Amino acid sequence: KTATHDAEIKKLYEEMEYQIKQEKERIVSEERAKEKSLRLTMEQELQEKERLYQEMLAKQQEMESRLEEMNNIEAQTKEENERLLKERESLENMLYESQESLQESQSYINHLSSQFKDDKRQRAFAALKLSEGIALERESLVKQLDTLRDVNTRLRDDRDEAEQCEARQVLKISSSSAC
Repeated sequence: KTATHDAEIKKLYEEMEYQIKQEKERIVSEERAKEKSLRLTMEQELQEKERLYQEMLAKQQEMESRLEEMNNIEAQTKEENERLLKERESLENMLYESQESLQESQSYINHLSSQFKDDKRQRAFAALKLSEGIALERESLVKQLDTLRDVNTRLRDDRDEAEQCEARQVLKISSSSAC
């Protein structure tokens, strides 16, 4: 009986060991499946996180590139603004100098115009005086010419009379010698 009992106990013990072994294998198998599933899930999460990291890195690089571009544009804009300010100042100075020069020129033109009008007035006055002087001198010369004509006419008349008188005397002499 003990041997049968021992055999049954041994058989029970072996069945229990077999069940424990099977349970252990099932648990190990489940754990491996869980571990594999967990590893797969973690790998997927890691890949997703790596993808997100790469996206964020790309976005960061793009933003840094845009920031650098914006900084360059800002620097160029600042330089352009400074250049435009200097150009504006230069143009304002040129405009001021041009206006000054224009005012000086206008003042000079006004002075010349006034001087020209004065000179013209003086020349007109001098021409009038000269015309009056010429008219007076002409009148005087006409009077002198008339006087000379009168004198010349008298002298001719006197000469003609003297010639006639002389011719008469010659005739008288020649007639008296013939007589």
